[in-house]
Amino acid sequence: MDSEGLPLGENQIGHIQFRGPSRTVGYFELPDETAASIDPPDWWKTGDIGYLRDGALRITGRAKDLIIIRGANYFPSDFEQAAETVPGVRLGAVVAVGYRPDDGDCEELHLVVETELPDGQHESLRRAVWTAVSSRTGVPAAAIHLVPKRSIPKTSSGKVQRSKTRELFVEGWQPHPLLS
Repeated sequence: MDSEGLPLGENQIGHIQFRGPSRTVGYFELPDETAASIDPPDWWKTGDIGYLRDGALRITGRAKDLIIIRGANYFPSDFEQAAETVPGVRLGAVVAVGYRPDDGDCEELHLVVETELPDGQHESLRRAVWTAVSSRTGVPAAAIHLVPKRSIPKTSSGKVQRSKTRELFVEGWQPHPLLS
């Protein structure tokens, strides 16, 4: 569906909704979240974004994870995959977050990156990640935040928890500028 709740055609990215006999009745003991996820009369809003191609549904990401910079929507995985190409970056241990500073007029791209490299190599790693991400995506990162191994929260199945990482970033991880 588009943002107005109208169905989209093939190869058009939109919000995924479904209905059917196996649809959940709601979230356990979370009536507000359940109400927000139901589009009357019986469509379930998954929170996922995707598109149809040749009759198959392709999921591209979560709506809540989108990073919006100057009106353009970006999937965090594009930035994360670009950062993971840099030697010294731990694979599966990068989280891209959008963050709007108090004095800013739009979100900025921040990358939280796990590394085991010693402190003396951090500045060159930041520069390499910035270059890889900006050259592959066209979006320069406002800052690259290097954190030690096992700092980024993950699910029990090993997926990064973007929302939790963003929460930690906003609450306490202080931005480290790309360049001093």
